[in-house]
Amino acid sequence: MGGSDGSAARLAATLADVARERAVDKRTDSPFALVAKEHDILWSGGMPDDVSIVVLRVVGTGAGSGAGAGAGAGDEHWDR
Repeated sequence: MGGSDGSAARLAATLADVARERAVDKRTDSPFALVAKEHDILWSGGMPDDVSIVVLRVVGTGAGSGAGAGAGAGDEHWDR
């Protein structure tokens, strides 16, 4: 998963761990719990079986890519 250094995989694992902790924490009102309460359903925490994590690593391949390159760097059409 992810790049050669595994940073994307570590980030995804960390985010999933935090999401699981929050899902079972009765002191945290998840978006699900908030909507449930709006419909008179007493619910605290989240949905522990409903955790999805997507981590995307963007890697430049052309001119203007790399550290510090702004959006559209190297693309003349952005100047119009």
